[in-house]
Amino acid sequence: MTDKATPNPLEQFVLLAKTAKGAGAVELIKQALEAQGVYVFGELLDMPHIQEVCLSYCTISYFINCEFNFKKKQKISLTVNS
Repeated sequence: MTDKATPNPLEQFVLLAKTAKGAGAVELIKQALEAQGVYVFGELLDMPHIQEVCLSYCTISYFINCEFNFKKKQKISLTVNS
């Protein structure tokens, strides 16, 4: 029996975050927040260019927190209702 790694939907955004800066990093954050199946953002937020954006744009970090909490509540709601 072979173990297949579970695909990580955040992985593509983490890879892109290595080179994304400024407005590109902001757009990448937005795309990650809108992506299906992405509920954990820690790896993305650990990337240096993403941290720069979050420090530079307070509204973006506020947006990330709001969106993260919304998605977290959605996932919990789906789990409870299943």
